[in-house]
Amino acid sequence: PAGSPDRQYGKQHMVSMRDLAALKQLVRSMERDLGFVGLTDAEKDIYLAAAEICDAGGSVDTAQLRRHELTRDISRPTFHRALRKLLSRGLLQRVQGRKVGRYSVAAPQ
Repeated sequence: PAGSPDRQYGKQHMVSMRDLAALKQLVRSMERDLGFVGLTDAEKDIYLAAAEICDAGGSVDTAQLRRHELTRDISRPTFHRALRKLLSRGLLQRVQGRKVGRYSVAAPQ
């Protein structure tokens, strides 16, 4: 029947799927605009976590990055591989005066 709970759920489900698809397209467009083309999901998540943690001119350490909601499920090897790639691309920079583990965020190209 038209007003049955199953039919209403199906309609709500389709609306949410369309919304999710539109949101995903918007996110991909924003990622292109920000220069994230060619970054893996792990690299994007680490960069975004670092940007969120760092306030203007601030820095972030590895432990803070590992605990962030966007990065806590990334395996340790993948995390460190992605971190090295972000450093080599210049998206993260080592903070001067520190041997390891503290980074600042650079604007994407």
